[in-house]
Amino acid sequence: MSSPLLTVELQCPKEALSPIEFGTVLAPDSRSVGSKVIFSCDEGYIMYGTAMIHCDENGEWSGDRPTCWSKSINKYHFLVV
Repeated sequence: MSSPLLTVELQCPKEALSPIEFGTVLAPDSRSVGSKVIFSCDEGYIMYGTAMIHCDENGEWSGDRPTCWSKSINKYHFLVV
């Protein structure tokens, strides 16, 4: 007698669905392969990074979460010493 196959749905990490500072995350209820997450920034802020990521066939997000910066601040204004 053979045992039934156990199938597990591959999902991406939930961290990508958490809020971003000065922005909005539009995410589906699911983190399954093919799911998309869309990011946008609040008025007066610009996005550095990609506005959309998707859950790939390996259970990883296709990119990093973006950040939202005030339009009045140049990202390259800060110097690292």
